[in-house]
Amino acid sequence: MNKNKLFYWTRSTRMLWRSALVLALIMIGLGAAVSLLNEARRDPVMRLLSDALDMDSESEFGVTSEQYDARVRAVNKALDEVLSGAQPFYAKLDDLEILGGFAEGFEGIRFPAQKDISVLSKEEYAVASAFFRAVSTSNAEKFAAVREIGALASAEKPLPCAHYAQGMVFEPLSYEAAVAAYKREAELFNLSAARWSVVRIYLEHSQYGKIKELQKDPEYAPFITPMVRQEIALANMDWPVLISTLISAAYERVDWGMVVLALMTGLVWSRILLRFNGPFSIRARPVQLALPALLLGALSAHATILFIYWQEYQLDLSEPPDMMGQLLYCMSIGFREEALKLLLFLPLVPFLWRRSSLEILTVAGLVGLGFAVEENINYFEASFGISAVGRFVTANFVHTSLTAMGGLALARACMYREFKQLLQTFVTIVAIHGLYDAFLIMDVFAEFSWLALALFVFMSHQYFGWLRYLRESWQDPISITFIFTLGLVFVVGLSFAICAWQVGPGPAFKAVASEVIGVAVILIMFYREIPETLGD
Repeated sequence: MNKNKLFYWTRSTRMLWRSALVLALIMIGLGAAVSLLNEARRDPVMRLLSDALDMDSESEFGVTSEQYDARVRAVNKALDEVLSGAQPFYAKLDDLEILGGFAEGFEGIRFPAQKDISVLSKEEYAVASAFFRAVSTSNAEKFAAVREIGALASAEKPLPCAHYAQGMVFEPLSYEAAVAAYKREAELFNLSAARWSVVRIYLEHSQYGKIKELQKDPEYAPFITPMVRQEIALANMDWPVLISTLISAAYERVDWGMVVLALMTGLVWSRILLRFNGPFSIRARPVQLALPALLLGALSAHATILFIYWQEYQLDLSEPPDMMGQLLYCMSIGFREEALKLLLFLPLVPFLWRRSSLEILTVAGLVGLGFAVEENINYFEASFGISAVGRFVTANFVHTSLTAMGGLALARACMYREFKQLLQTFVTIVAIHGLYDAFLIMDVFAEFSWLALALFVFMSHQYFGWLRYLRESWQDPISITFIFTLGLVFVVGLSFAICAWQVGPGPAFKAVASEVIGVAVILIMFYREIPETLGD
């Protein structure tokens, strides 16, 4: 296809939506396929959590009979699958603890008979049965089950995982008793999960001296991870350790699927930003600086964590309960994030000396995008990847546009001594960022969350206004609107696929569709603001 045909083809509304529909169908098909491939291996507890049982949508009259029966059936099914699964026995106990929370207070929950669970030995079945009763019942029956577990653990020949189950039951009652049980399990049966539980409990109860003693034991030393050392260092404000563990602790238990999702959203936006700068060319300075800018932006996200430690732990300036204090706290969020992004943009300024304002705006925007990509990982993990859709068009763009405008002002201050303009711009972007967060997270603005949308539209208008002013011609061979649309569909489809892998296609489709509907107004704004004209 020659350039002229490509130019008109990517600006045809009809071809745009046809291409988007084809890509959407492909991504939905791939998502459904990977979900089916993982169906047999999906955690039954995860399936229970994700099934459309409306467990959390109770009416004012409580749970309906249909919801009640659905939960009973789901818990019974999950019990069968957990006990018959191939996971280690201690992992079955972990799942049973979660299922016990769902089963408590519901009649009709049946623990499978031993003859129906061929993968468990008689001893394992005894431990599992007593443990489930201990975590799913109350009063006399619960205490009887706890005594039964104690008897199994203190028998002449203790049963594997009996002390582990005992530790789990003791945790809410006495952490010292739980630690003793876990240590005994580790001593008798060399169970790694028991050793980690000891470290975890000591950490939760701030027993840092006990953890340091454990570190001398070669059996426990591997469980004193960077995240654990960081938590201890935070209590003592040990800055060398906080800095040295900053990156390793952040990625210690990361979900690499969510890392890929965050990188893909960043890749799409990088492509869009570089096209805002003009036709793609490897010789263009923003293209050459794209990777360093993204990495510096990601580093600024980690630097923000250190700033939070200093502000909230050393200075004790955490979020206060009063309205004015919360508003000032939100402003501090805007200040620390925007200041650190600009600080990490500063090393790139010499490479942009005497370059055009559009190039500076693009590279600074890439630094903001790098921050957003790094920040997104935790948000994606917390939502099974569903929030990727909303954050693709909100958080990614907020960080990109604010840092772009602030970075341009900073570069011009360095080159032309326009310090007054830098101060005005910095105060503006901090205020926009702080108010945007305040409108979203402060309870007092709960009924006025539309203000965040209004502020977002205002900020977007400012950014696109700069783009229109700095770039005269928008005659790219491939339409930027086309790239944005297919990139958006790709992110939505990838979000669906990752979510479907974990919870199944039905719940994933509903969640992602709801997310798309929630950002529809913002998408309309983007299509209006991108300075291109589409035809039929």
